[in-house]
Amino acid sequence: NGRKGMNEMKKLETIKEMGKISVNKRKSEKTGNCFAAVLLLGMFLCMASACRKNDNIEELKRVIAALGDEELFTVIETKAERSVLLVTDQFYDSGNGFQASVFCDVYYPINGEAQNIGRLESMGTAYPIAYDKSGMYTAGGHEVRRYVIDKEGNLKLAEGVYEIFDNEGNASYTREKDGKTTEITEEAYLSVVEDYQKAKLAEFKYGAS
Repeated sequence: NGRKGMNEMKKLETIKEMGKISVNKRKSEKTGNCFAAVLLLGMFLCMASACRKNDNIEELKRVIAALGDEELFTVIETKAERSVLLVTDQFYDSGNGFQASVFCDVYYPINGEAQNIGRLESMGTAYPIAYDKSGMYTAGGHEVRRYVIDKEGNLKLAEGVYEIFDNEGNASYTREKDGKTTEITEEAYLSVVEDYQKAKLAEFKYGAS
């Protein structure tokens, strides 16, 4: 009888432990399912956010697919409503693990088709094309220009600043904006130069990559 009682106690304890395992397993499965649901929801939200900016990706892909063997491209984001495609056949090693360029064509979706809306050109390899949220930059030894794309899809000069020297070597500074040229201070000129220096360089790659 003593042994029988002990056996019954062991069976009861075993049943209790199995019950605990079952409950913990259901809790674990429930937690895992909740985590998966949250993760999936996050992915959908990210995709939806990206689509608001990159809903023209198929239009850009058609241009990329048609590029020649010696043409490189990059897709950039600025304050323009759609993504911007830059294409070049003139490039060089930036020294930072990617190809840079001082010359490129600009493609932008208009009426369901990515169209060539103009060109960007910097003055030498020391001044590669760059961009930030405010636009696209070209530069030279004594100038910086920032371009934007307006709501109609036109490539426009938003601002250009220039350093000019007279015959005596004295420097003056001007700004070109809205079709007008005005004199500015050296500090105002250097502020735009700094914006260019902080901007992200356009990283070009092969269409086949």
